[in-house]
Amino acid sequence: MPGAGATAAKLAALSLLAACSPGEVTEQPSPAGAEPAAEQSQVSKPELLQQLGAIGYVSGGPELSQESGVLHREPGAMAPGLTLYLPAMIPVAYLVDSQGQVRHSWQASFEDVFPSHPDYPDYPDGEPDIPHWRHAEVLPDGSLLALWHLHGFFKLDRDSRVLWARPIPAHHDFHLADDGTAWVMTLDAAVVEDLDSHLLRLDSIDHLDAEGELLSRVPLSDALENVDWRGLREAFWRREEQRATHLRGPARQDPFHSNSIHILDEDQARRLGPPFAAGQALVSVLMLDSIVSLDLSAGQTSWIQTGPFALQHHARPTPEGGISLFNNHLDRGRSSAQIIDPRTGEITWEYTGSEENQLHSSTSSSAEALPNGNVLIVSANQGRILEVTRDRRVVWDFLSPHAAAGSRTLAACIFHADRVPPEKLGWLDEGG
Repeated sequence: MPGAGATAAKLAALSLLAACSPGEVTEQPSPAGAEPAAEQSQVSKPELLQQLGAIGYVSGGPELSQESGVLHREPGAMAPGLTLYLPAMIPVAYLVDSQGQVRHSWQASFEDVFPSHPDYPDYPDGEPDIPHWRHAEVLPDGSLLALWHLHGFFKLDRDSRVLWARPIPAHHDFHLADDGTAWVMTLDAAVVEDLDSHLLRLDSIDHLDAEGELLSRVPLSDALENVDWRGLREAFWRREEQRATHLRGPARQDPFHSNSIHILDEDQARRLGPPFAAGQALVSVLMLDSIVSLDLSAGQTSWIQTGPFALQHHARPTPEGGISLFNNHLDRGRSSAQIIDPRTGEITWEYTGSEENQLHSSTSSSAEALPNGNVLIVSANQGRILEVTRDRRVVWDFLSPHAAAGSRTLAACIFHADRVPPEKLGWLDEGG
């Protein structure tokens, strides 16, 4: 069994492309299908993982402005409820009203949540290299289910006391089911012998019970086998050579980089129509420029769409039977929030921002239709949350008021936000 140092190096390597914004990387991608350099193939697994883990990331976006918080609001046009958001590199979740006033918060250090995390027993101050929560859900009793990116899955009560914690390599997103179980994205590293003999970051979808214990697992490499994910990967890197985005050589060892999951219910599947079905997982697979619907019981792909988006995040069904997502690479230096028709593959709605403030986030981000038809958009690198009507009018504009870790001048990115409906907020009236 590998020692703690080797395991920590492995998880550090798996953090590649997981943070808000990439640091400087000078290695350029080799042509699709090219053989790895001889010296790279000679590197041992721990050494390679340490090399990949050395790539740095920053947590900040725009200049920190005195005009932070809520910049614009139209309460009568907004969807009801409060907004939950997670700032980058700070282990906290804030619940704010339309004026940006904090109504409640949850906060816990890594040592609080994982006092004996097996991968980091000797880490300075008990803190990991990526000290943030990536996704969280508020429960009707005021407790919070949250994902500590790459390090674990845990539950806090309304007063931030730890109810349970599981030290698993969870990442990006999870779906909380009505029965209290959760579908969580996890990862590992392995060599795929027929793919350049490279060490790869391989994703799985884990089904966990209400206490975070594993019930079942579906490896993404197996579920995507019937749509030839290797061929899709080669096509992705041919497109990347033309796009000249921020991706570099080490990213080739991350063939999927799945970044969102949503389990379809009966109504959502009916609105989407065949071949969608209740219980399927709608998943965004960034490194294939694709969103897919997976039949988890059969362990295979039922539907796939590649483009007209690139490096996308956060695929979610919409009330009218579409799929919303954040298209990170509309073109060089611009992003968009989109809704697509899965039957035709066409874009039915798109928002790119204004001329003065164009939407752009090279990493992370989300776009999700709200019950009133508006779209809640998170532009992560810009540290911004927008609520936009279908006629593209901004009715809520929120700018991160937090300084990025290690900086006094940059605003912290925002990794996740969602609108918590009033029916899940009764506990606030009880003094929570």
